[in-house]
Amino acid sequence: MKHKIFHIVTHFDIGGSETVAINISKADNPDYEFHFVEVVRGEGVYSNAFIKDLEKHSIFYHRSPFSMNCILGALLFPFWFWKVHKKYNPDVYHSHTESPDVALYLFFHFFFFLINRNTKIVRTLHNTKLWKKKHLIGYLVEHFFLKHQANVAISEPVRKAYLADFSFYSKEIPVIYNGLEEKRQMPFEGIEKRNVNILFAGRIVPQKGINTLFKTIQILDEKQNDFFFHIIGEGPLKDILVKELENLDNVRFYGNVYNLASYLHSFDYLFMPSEYEGLSMLSIESSFAKLPIIINSVEGLVDTVPKSWPLKVINNNVQDYLRIFHNLGKYNHDSLADDAYRFVTERFGIKQMQTKYLDLYKN
Repeated sequence: MKHKIFHIVTHFDIGGSETVAINISKADNPDYEFHFVEVVRGEGVYSNAFIKDLEKHSIFYHRSPFSMNCILGALLFPFWFWKVHKKYNPDVYHSHTESPDVALYLFFHFFFFLINRNTKIVRTLHNTKLWKKKHLIGYLVEHFFLKHQANVAISEPVRKAYLADFSFYSKEIPVIYNGLEEKRQMPFEGIEKRNVNILFAGRIVPQKGINTLFKTIQILDEKQNDFFFHIIGEGPLKDILVKELENLDNVRFYGNVYNLASYLHSFDYLFMPSEYEGLSMLSIESSFAKLPIIINSVEGLVDTVPKSWPLKVINNNVQDYLRIFHNLGKYNHDSLADDAYRFVTERFGIKQMQTKYLDLYKN
């Protein structure tokens, strides 16, 4: 009989944790049956593409009936999901990020009488910082996952950060690096052939270093105008970012781009001034696509490049970024790309991640 693995994600849409879950579920092993469940209903073209990807790989999926904010979605989750649980009786629940964590905690709290005591819980820690502004909820949920010894960290920095918050916990928390597969590259429409094309992509939130991003672009525009910046993504700070940069001719804004990993090679460099990361999927995807990255030296980013990587700064220092941009012509672009590619191929291949998670599910 197949092991039934249920991945609980926020919604069927673009996201690093959703990518991790899909890549695990693509494992070619007849002993496992994979299911996806969303806490809130994803809508739009990206959700449709996500579902097509699930169907392409014969992954079962269960849609939320509610389109609302994530907190309400998590609160209501147990009261529709119990029927799905009763029908399939999963062997493993695998939770990804905070809203699914809350949803799963509440389901086990309210419907414990339906759940087999041998049901295993796995919870991937995707970031170094958890539960901002949700301290009481976070306290309850964390003790639930600690009790079940469910946690898996995506990197050593994530594991250390978690244990710093829960120093009383003495059990082992395994580290399983996110694994990715190489994507066939396609041309990205909008590349400016006369310029050096710089990509910024991700949620437009404080974590991604938005202040540093626009300050660097503004100063470069005044001093050196051969760079063209492509800013891909959505988020609460997008209006502020657009206002700061709307008068510049060398900046173009896009919404979310589904399957962005298939277009990365079209750009010349990726700019990632993040203030913190768990383990950056975009950085790894870029190196697989031989797109060199300019980064802030924070854990979760420096872990994705060779130790000798020259395109990094400390503390998001704008002047240091400017020096890197001004001196890009002195670096061998292809050599940098090859070095990064070799590094991620050895460390972040998809097979190592799949094997480790499948072993964890069974043991």
